[in-house]
Amino acid sequence: MKKLLFCFVVMLAIASLQAQNMAFQKLYCTTSVDFTMQDLLLMPTSTVYVVGYDSINLNVTHGSAVIEKFDKDFNLLWEKRYGGSGGDNFTLIQYIGDNRLLVRGSTDSQDGDVLNNYPFGNNEWVCIMDTNGTLLHQLIWGAVGGLTRSYNIRLGPNGNFYFCGSTYSDTFDFIDKGPFDFANDGYLACTDSQLNKKWLHFFEVSAAGNSEVIDVNFLPNGHLLLTCTSTVTDGAFAVNTPTANGASVIMEMDTLFNVYWQKRYGSASSLGGTMVSINKDPNRWEYYLTGFTEYKDGDCWDTYPYLAKAGSIYHWIMKIDTLGNKLWSHIYGGFSDNGNISLDGGFEVFINNIFHFADRVEGSDSYDFGTQIGKNDTWLISIDSIGILYKHNRIGYPNVFWSPYTARLNPITKEIYYLYGDGKGLSYLPSPNVCDTTYNLNNYIIGKYNYWPNSTQDLSKGNYDLLVYPNPAKNEISIEKLRMGTIIEIYTLEGKKLATLKAIKPKETISVSGWQRGTYLINASYKNQQFTQKIILQ
Repeated sequence: MKKLLFCFVVMLAIASLQAQNMAFQKLYCTTSVDFTMQDLLLMPTSTVYVVGYDSINLNVTHGSAVIEKFDKDFNLLWEKRYGGSGGDNFTLIQYIGDNRLLVRGSTDSQDGDVLNNYPFGNNEWVCIMDTNGTLLHQLIWGAVGGLTRSYNIRLGPNGNFYFCGSTYSDTFDFIDKGPFDFANDGYLACTDSQLNKKWLHFFEVSAAGNSEVIDVNFLPNGHLLLTCTSTVTDGAFAVNTPTANGASVIMEMDTLFNVYWQKRYGSASSLGGTMVSINKDPNRWEYYLTGFTEYKDGDCWDTYPYLAKAGSIYHWIMKIDTLGNKLWSHIYGGFSDNGNISLDGGFEVFINNIFHFADRVEGSDSYDFGTQIGKNDTWLISIDSIGILYKHNRIGYPNVFWSPYTARLNPITKEIYYLYGDGKGLSYLPSPNVCDTTYNLNNYIIGKYNYWPNSTQDLSKGNYDLLVYPNPAKNEISIEKLRMGTIIEIYTLEGKKLATLKAIKPKETISVSGWQRGTYLINASYKNQQFTQKIILQ
């Protein structure tokens, strides 16, 4: 494989506090070999790992799965290739402590670096290696009949690894685990810290439908929190509340496979709305569920002002408590009438109680790169812990279809790094700092973004001290100690905005006499300071 070419992209300084401050960006370009980057890892030692794969194999002992190690300035330290004579790739890399890396991919090989693979199908391939790239342990999840999907891997508090995915085979790892109807059924599996298989559990649905276990996380009682999808409401997912037609099932299960509760969320009109990942709030036992939907009803409904026209794909985020009860639900969409959002998943980063993620956006709006916006660009979004949009930015190159691959937090500097890939069309017009113009070859950008300039105060410090009374309230709510220009918003716990007010004096009063009795959220923002409080109407 020819060496990757490197070049820096120099950015103009952005003075406005409302714009992102891009501190670093590096462009990687392929030449004759179609190299695909998939994930990056930022180490506490300031080194960086990137994993991916090539479309060819150089020989039978070193396949197309690739790991590259860089120093903190992204100078290449070494590149290593793994696999055999079949199709091999790496798509995920995690640091699991003790100078060990967990690398996930898939393989068709029964030779080379791949051990104990099955002779049929494209099987899940997981490796533990040291930080020098030496293979220590391997794992194959395999079956006949198609790819064994593993959507995510989590390291549990007990040191075990938890795999979630789906399969429709009844052979190899999945034999006698059914009974099988050859639908696409979800599974959850567990290994020890050296990838020795411990157990495998299935979630069966009818032959007419498919199910998948998408992600797993951990509850304070030691049980597992699962997010699953199902196109039917029978079998393991025979639950029809709170939204009967929703596609996403949230459930608590212990490691003896006892299910304590299940709840179904999504669209009220069809099997729509899909959750992709579970992220624990770093400050409390609450969880962000991220996904996508094409519907604006049921649990997906929202009044978010930037929604595109009907039929677009929206980024859907819900927050739940440890019993799966919905705290709020929001959808985020395109900036223009012809906009389109589609979720890739896995791009969530927490800093100071702010939730950052990336997505693709299509349509015309403001931009920060090039002389015009491309058809498919990257939308960087930040929300607070109650789902209120705090900041959004959009970046792209002309005529390049940008897709965010992953986001990672630098453990030392707390800066967010994003990895993007592009797809160049026939009308591709390169800007001067793009180093490859060949149609359909891949370029990748690793960008570092400082969302919060030095003059911006942390929202988590609660530095806007307001007085809200009475609480509980009956007919009106008073808010004191306001600064002129403060924006006051009141939301239901489901995220529906009921009132907006701009303060023009130190005390403002809001009439709530006709409102339904219950609990509401008051959110007040002034410049970079924010205040949030629950209030009860009786």
